[in-house]
Order: sequence, then structure tokens, then C-alpha cells
Amino acid sequence: MKAWTYESRGPPSQVLKLRHDIPQLQSSKLKANEVIVKISHVSLFGPLAQLMAVIPHLNNNPWIPDYEFSGTIAGAGAESTLREGDAVFGMIAPKLFLQYNGVLAEYAVVPLEYVVPKPDSSLFEEAAGLSGGGVTAIGIAERSDLLKVVYIDKQPRIHSKAEGKRVLVTGGSTGTGLVILQLIRYLIGPSGTLVTTASPRNHDTVLKYGADKVINYKEHPQLHKHLAQNYHSTPFDVIIDISGTDPNLYPNSPTYLQSNGTFVFAGNMALTHTQAGTGTLSTLSFLFDLVRGVAGWAISSTLPVVLGGIPRRSFFHSGQPTWRNLELVRQLVEGGYVKGVVDSVWEREDALKAYEHVARGRVCGKVVVKMTD
Repeated sequence: MKAWTYESRGPPSQVLKLRHDIPQLQSSKLKANEVIVKISHVSLFGPLAQLMAVIPHLNNNPWIPDYEFSGTIAGAGAESTLREGDAVFGMIAPKLFLQYNGVLAEYAVVPLEYVVPKPDSSLFEEAAGLSGGGVTAIGIAERSDLLKVVYIDKQPRIHSKAEGKRVLVTGGSTGTGLVILQLIRYLIGPSGTLVTTASPRNHDTVLKYGADKVINYKEHPQLHKHLAQNYHSTPFDVIIDISGTDPNLYPNSPTYLQSNGTFVFAGNMALTHTQAGTGTLSTLSFLFDLVRGVAGWAISSTLPVVLGGIPRRSFFHSGQPTWRNLELVRQLVEGGYVKGVVDSVWEREDALKAYEHVARGRVCGKVVVKMTD
């Protein structure tokens, strides 16, 4: 079968190769809890180009990049209720990457826990980008006490706890941001207020997908100053920072975040869009920036106020897929509350151009590669 693979660390343009000789997957070798998916579309994970450049290749096997997909069932293990030909979407959990490999291929083996039926209302290219942003959005909302998951007839269901809340989402035009905007809009209802940041180019898009107000981040690069001036009398209940571009946003949050509010660290666009090198110094620089950000948060969020701590609840969140959360994403899409937003679709042979497009940072929605018809 055909698949994009790499066998050493480095940027995609240098190490990714489209191979035509990858062994075909066999249904007879599936475990009871696995399926083979014929991959229709793959949504590119923004930080992956950085990770490819800095993480050493740990074995001699060709690695297939990326995690999120849509497609159809081509083979099923004994425990599967999914049948051949069923349309599905899902993602390989990053923690299982070395065991299962990625999905930028014609076919992929996926554990049942990470695949659910595709809603009829969602196109394959839209569904490909729903998993990562969807499970991230649900996890953030649940940990921020904006929703509660209840079980009815053993099926998970979302119960909103956020009517009328005030929420700020930075980076609302990103692939993940647009999913979060839609979920938060559904949870807070018409009485809530949803503010986001975006460029003038993406202003109308974020309004379309749920925002009430849009802050032009190009006019206000020091966002904390703008918020202190304009939102001190109407503070937010939750701030979800996907952009990660203003290091003073959390330290100054008591000015514009409720005393019982929550600050969520959910991304860093600078790390995603900076081209990582392959040398030792480039690798160390990238890792240092990453560790510095985590350490800064850990110190400021745990120290007493008198020693410089920030008196606002906060946490880091990186979405990990589970069947429960993927099923909740499916329900949200089926109910018309969330829709996959696509920036662009690229042909299989143009995957390198698609990665370059992501790295340039002018993306609104998901960048998707079409792998098969």
C-alpha cells in the first residue's frame, strides 16, 4: 500500500517520503478489539512538524505521521460492532504511536476505542479533523466545570453547566479553536458571552462559529493590557489560551478573570509555527522553550500569592482520545452543534505542501490530505 513515511528526524520536507511498497494490512491478523480503516482523509496535526524535527527515530521501522482520520471499515476484529463499509472517524492516541504507527496512509489499524461512526451530515474531509479538536474541547469544558457527562442507557450524554457564563478563547480561528468556539457557544447558550482573538482576515469566520466579540490580535499583541482596560468590570469565568503568545496573560489574569474562574493553557502557536532545525542547538532551543513555558506555569500557579503566585485556578490540557469523548463529539456533530471546519484539502502527492502550509501559520480550520477516493 501507499504511505508517507520517515526513518530519521528532521523537517517533513527533508525526511518524509511517499512509499508504494508498505505491506498490505491483513484482516486475519487483527486482534479482537481492532479494525482496519481505509483512510479517506487525514487532518494534519500542527505541532507534528516540530516533533518530527526534534524527536530521535527510536527504531529501524518506517514511521507514518499523523493521527486524525476519516474513512471506511475495511476489516474488523471479533469484538467490533462496526462492519466493512461503515463510514467512521477517529484518531490514533499519540501514546500508541510506536505500537500502531500513524494514519497518513491508504490503510491503518485502529483500536476500537479510538474510532466511531461518521455522522451522515459530515463530509469525510470535515470529519477527519473532528477528533483532536473535539476531544480537547470536551476535556477542557469538563475540567473547567462548564459541562457534566451523564450516562443514559449506558451511553454518555452532555449536560451543560455553563448557561450565561463569560468565556474568552484565544486563537479562535485555529482548527482546535473553531471546534472549541462551537462547543462553548452550545454550552453557554444565548445568555452567555464568548470572546475570541483573530486576525481581520478571519473575523467573520469566528463570528460564524459562535463568537460574540472578536479582538484583533494584530492591534493588541499585548492582550493582557487590552483585557485589563476593557474587561476589568466584566471579568471572564473561563479563559482558554490556545495562542500562548502573550506570556503575561495568566500572571495578569486576576484583573479580568473571576476569583473562582479558571485559566486553561491549551497551546502555543509560536512553537507550532516556528520551523525547527535538525541540529543539536535547534533541538535544545525548542525543548528549552517548551520546558520554560511549563515550568513558568507550574511555579506561578503553585506559589503562595505573597511569593508571586497567581490566585487563579489553572491547568494545562492536551486532548487524549477515548471512546467516550469521541462518541460525544459524534453526538454534537449529529445534533448540529459542531461542524468540522476545513481550511484546505490537498491531494496525497501534495502532503509536503500541506505541511508547509500549516507551518506558515495562516490557517483557518483544518488542513486535510486526501489519501484515497
